[in-house]
Amino acid sequence: ELPLYTTSNKYNVITSGMTFATIVYYPVVPGEFVPIVFIPGLQGVVPPDIYSDTLEHLASHGYIVIAMDTVLPSTTDNLQKVEILARKVYEEIMWMQANLVKVIFSTLAPHLDVDWSLLGLAAHSAGSDVILQLLKNGTTGAKAAAFMEPFSIDFKGRLGYSIPALAYGTQLCEMDPKCCIPGIDYLHFYNELECPKVLMNVTNFGHCAILNDLGWSCEPMVVVMVTCCVFSLPYSLSCY
Repeated sequence: ELPLYTTSNKYNVITSGMTFATIVYYPVVPGEFVPIVFIPGLQGVVPPDIYSDTLEHLASHGYIVIAMDTVLPSTTDNLQKVEILARKVYEEIMWMQANLVKVIFSTLAPHLDVDWSLLGLAAHSAGSDVILQLLKNGTTGAKAAAFMEPFSIDFKGRLGYSIPALAYGTQLCEMDPKCCIPGIDYLHFYNELECPKVLMNVTNFGHCAILNDLGWSCEPMVVVMVTCCVFSLPYSLSCY
């Protein structure tokens, strides 16, 4: 009966010289569950820890959520960065497919199995660049994608093939001070995705409301409602 009780564990996974600090959220009840790979904002730089309230809730509905962060490779071309990062994320997905049950769950959660045939991809903000590149590469076999308040300067033109997708945005994200720029945010994603697709607009919330309460602080000019934000732990970054 949903929601399920969940727990989580953190791992450092190294693929091709890049370290991913990965958190896996999963139900404590026996069963086979669908995995969702989640990429945080800033193309995966934002620590997944400060999304834990949202990701635990997602896992409680019968999913295994694999959330990862990373540091972008050093290169001058932003699109090349995304291509490199997507390749590394793909390598980690392959590592997880080979080892999540056999190595990790065999000790910590022997009651669980993972149905990789129904893999889902999800991302917040500019983390959407990474899963867009994974979808374009066509290597993960993902069956669905969720773009949570997506933002991308590189997503131009239609995706080109159909995958069930959600594009979700917030009422306040395009209000001053803007966290998302009209024309390259969730409405743009929805327009460029192929059907089947779902558009969701959440009223009276802003770009960083998806984060834990301790993960963000409001800009001084914003009262009560969350629009743009700065991260208070463990980085000091303007919201992206």
